[in-house]
Amino acid sequence: MHPSVDVIVVGLGPTGAVLTHLLARAGLSVAVFERDPEVYPKPRAVFFDDEIMRLLDGLGLGLELAEVTSPVQGMDLVNAAGDVLYRYRPESACSELGFAEGYMFTQPDLERLLRDGLVQLPGPTAEPPLLLLGTEVTSIEARPTSSAATATTPHPEAPAGSRLPWGDYRVHARGLDGREIVVQAPFI
Repeated sequence: MHPSVDVIVVGLGPTGAVLTHLLARAGLSVAVFERDPEVYPKPRAVFFDDEIMRLLDGLGLGLELAEVTSPVQGMDLVNAAGDVLYRYRPESACSELGFAEGYMFTQPDLERLLRDGLVQLPGPTAEPPLLLLGTEVTSIEARPTSSAATATTPHPEAPAGSRLPWGDYRVHARGLDGREIVVQAPFI
């Protein structure tokens, strides 16, 4: 018997982690497949704006976020000769959303914070997701009413090549590293 979840998420970078937080907080059961067993140690993104901070703060990570982010006071983008190609200075210290206009961060630190937050989700409807780290998805099989993910190096709870879990929705999240995004709605 395959475990059944509402949503299968493939990828636990910042995009997949935020999505998983939101789905679990909405009371949905989630299984997350992530190819890498640990957070990738090098940053691929270093900046986000006030709208992303509002979203992350809404996940209940406010105090911890302050430890891994720095409000941007301004920045200059320069070429190899040192010529300023673009100069950015925030219009004010606080945007109309109540946060700084932009934040610098180190992606591995942010990813660790998001992952740690998944196992400590607050609220009676927020069930911690099934995290299948070190599990690469090789295919997703569509059924008339659900789907199943097939993995080559699955989580220790599953034998190699097994199909788990079943889900009504599936999402393949891609961030700035260029991996594709696939979102599938319920099957008809």
